Amino acid sequence: MNTLSNALSFVSSSFVELIRLPFRTIGWFFGRIVAAVSLVKKKILGDPQSAPVPEQTLAQRTISSPSTDEASSVFSAPVRAQETPVTDPGSPVNFPGHINIAVFGECVSGKSSIINALRGYDDNDQGEEGVAPVGCIPTREINTDRYQLNQSRYLCELPHMRVICDMAAYARRAGLDHYDALVVVVSASERVSSPRIVQIVEQAKERGIPIFVVRPKLDQVINSCEQMAVTRTVPELCKSLKEPIEKELGVQSENIFICSAWEPGKFDFPALKNVLQQVKKLSAEGRS
Repeated sequence: MNTLSNALSFVSSSFVELIRLPFRTIGWFFGRIVAAVSLVKKKILGDPQSAPVPEQTLAQRTISSPSTDEASSVFSAPVRAQETPVTDPGSPVNFPGHINIAVFGECVSGKSSIINALRGYDDNDQGEEGVAPVGCIPTREINTDRYQLNQSRYLCELPHMRVICDMAAYARRAGLDHYDALVVVVSASERVSSPRIVQIVEQAKERGIPIFVVRPKLDQVINSCEQMAVTRTVPELCKSLKEPIEKELGVQSENIFICSAWEPGKFDFPALKNVLQQVKKLSAEGRS
């Protein structure tokens, strides 16, 4: 009877994934087409973002966009932090009136999907205005992308690092000192203690910034357990996933969220959304 139940569960989960696959594929191709059309439009008509900035807005800004050479020097070679200016145009230095929440994760860790889910989108909405593109896109890997969570809060997707470099310099360029919280998305396919993850957490701790860790794709873990006929409850799975994060990153269990961007109403996702809505603006005195 148990074997029959496992077989039915396997068939059911496989059928669901089979239904999802074409929608994911269509969404991905549509996003690529929209990106290509946008690029061609910019080449022909010019980039509207390069137009002169009104004097009032310009006066409020403290930095300008870096050149490609300037940005790549921080990402590809060790640079001493004290020599690295805050040159990321998406840095909260430019948006002091907002509550700025940094989101950091390895490439294809699921951070863009988490950002979209927190804002009411999913990966099938790829190509729509305001939706975070998923996957590693080289043109998006130099500067921070900002996504509005509500009237005053912004989720700021920090740029991906292709190679290990001086994390202190990376944090300085991104303006980590001015963030009000850090969300670290731990990849399901890599070790928790990858050097970049450990180092960004250490940088945030030095600055007294609240840290929240997200382990996405719990639905995939559940499906794998069902396929291997492993009997474990969801609370047991969540505990087993939280323990190495708590141990290796030194983050308390209540600040670790195990969830799935495809099922935002389940697991720890509602708690994650609630805690981010309660993030407060850090004062200069609140930072170490």
